[in-house]
Amino acid sequence: MMPHTDPIPTDNWSSFKSHEIITLTSDQLIWQSTKTKSTIFLIVSILGFIMAGLCILAMILTDNKTSKIPGCIVALVFGVVFYRLYKSPTERIVLDKKLDALYYNSIPQLAQSRSEIPDALKLSEVIEIQLLKHNQRGLSRINQDRHTRSYTMYQLNFVFAHGHRENILNHGDFSTLQSDAQKVSIFLEIPVVNGVSGDKV
Repeated sequence: MMPHTDPIPTDNWSSFKSHEIITLTSDQLIWQSTKTKSTIFLIVSILGFIMAGLCILAMILTDNKTSKIPGCIVALVFGVVFYRLYKSPTERIVLDKKLDALYYNSIPQLAQSRSEIPDALKLSEVIEIQLLKHNQRGLSRINQDRHTRSYTMYQLNFVFAHGHRENILNHGDFSTLQSDAQKVSIFLEIPVVNGVSGDKV
C-alpha cells in the first residue's frame, strides 16, 4: 500500500477519481471508483487523440506548420493524461472490522487476520476523521497565452492514535465527501473534524 500523506498526492491520478460506497454492513465498508467517472475519462482521452490527429493532419496539409505545433502538443498531452486516468486501477478502499484492517484494492477472501493482508493498517487505531480543503493552482496555455487556473479539492483523512494521518479520499464535491464522512463516523464510532468549517461532530 502506498502511504497517503498530505498534501494531496497530485501525481497519483487515481486519487482524483470520484468514489462511491458500494458496501456498507455492520462489519465492512467499501469504496470503489465510479464507472461514470472512468467513462468520462475515456471519452475525453479519445477526443484528445482525435484533436491531436486532426492537428497533425492540418500541419501536413498547410504551409504554416509551426503555428500548429502548440495545439498538437496540448491535444496529445490531454489524450495521454485522460487515458492514464481511465487505465488507472479501479481502486477499492476497504474498512473491515472483523479483520481490524484498512486496505486497498485486494480482496482477501481467505484472510483470517490483518497480518495476512500486505500493508494493511490497523482499523481500531483510527481515532478521528478529518476533512480538509486544498486549493490547487496551475498554468494552462490557450493559443499563445498563459492562463492561471485554480480548483478546489477536499480531503477525507483518517487520523491514527500514534499520530499518522492517512489520506483516504480526494474529491471535488464537498457535500458528497461530507456525507461519506458521516457514514464512516457512524460505522467506526469516531468523530468527524471538519477542517473546512472548523466544526467537530
